[in-house]
Amino acid sequence: MRFLKKTFWFVIMLPVGIVLATLMVINRHNVGFVYNPFVAKEFAQKIEMPFFFYLLGALIIGTIIGGMATWFAQGRWRKAARKRSREAHDLRKKADDLMQQVEMSKQALPQLTSAGQ
Repeated sequence: MRFLKKTFWFVIMLPVGIVLATLMVINRHNVGFVYNPFVAKEFAQKIEMPFFFYLLGALIIGTIIGGMATWFAQGRWRKAARKRSREAHDLRKKADDLMQQVEMSKQALPQLTSAGQ
């Protein structure tokens, strides 16, 4: 398992990190973000940050939205798994009860046969 983690790191995460670091270095000039683009340019409220902050922000927001979409899309499968788990628990309990009844009847059976002789 440790080998798979290291392989995943070197094959996937290392190139992604290198690309992100390259984007940060290349896009370090300041860019203005205007809150309301319909207001005149001189009155508009804006914030200036390096462009890579916007790129990282979009990446983080996209990851969060994608994770939430996946979570909600898999909701019916989690519900079905909970239902099946409850059914399995109930069936195990019934099977245990039946096994106890069988054991009790086996214990009572020799008493019935010896009493009949």
